Amino acid sequence: TVALLRGLARGWRRAGAPRPAAADVERLLTVATRAAPRAALLPAAELAADFDLPPPPALAAAIEEALGSLEARPAAGTDARLGAIRLLAATRTAPADDALARLLAPAEPPEIQAAAIEALGIRRAPDLGVRLVEAWRIIDPSIRPGVVARLVNDRQARDPLLGAIEAGAITLGELN
Repeated sequence: TVALLRGLARGWRRAGAPRPAAADVERLLTVATRAAPRAALLPAAELAADFDLPPPPALAAAIEEALGSLEARPAAGTDARLGAIRLLAATRTAPADDALARLLAPAEPPEIQAAAIEALGIRRAPDLGVRLVEAWRIIDPSIRPGVVARLVNDRQARDPLLGAIEAGAITLGELN
């Protein structure tokens, strides 16, 4: 199931490849995720996002579980939380951006903060720059270089960064 979903997603992403009807993909995702192993949920989420489809029931349940594990903090364990972040990065559900942004809190370990920043970037969160600039002071200093790279390389994120520099909220020295 995992290989099938990944192969279909790669093939349909290629330029010039014929795209199937959304209804056919939706039916495939519903059947493929009904009894699929957990590993199949990530490529299923990516495929659903590629076609702007709502997640099928099994995937929707996994997304809710992922959101819950992020709220559970240490009780869920770092590996489970990183897996939840990877799943949320592949989805286009509204609560994911807020849940991922909450992981920028100073109480979160750097690896969780870094994964959340990466996931927000993958999701192409429209307010990514604003969220990162607002969280600048609480983001672990060890991952700030990655934040700077994300802000500089993302066209939509540059304006909030430049605004913060102009306002003195972030100094040029902090960007080094």
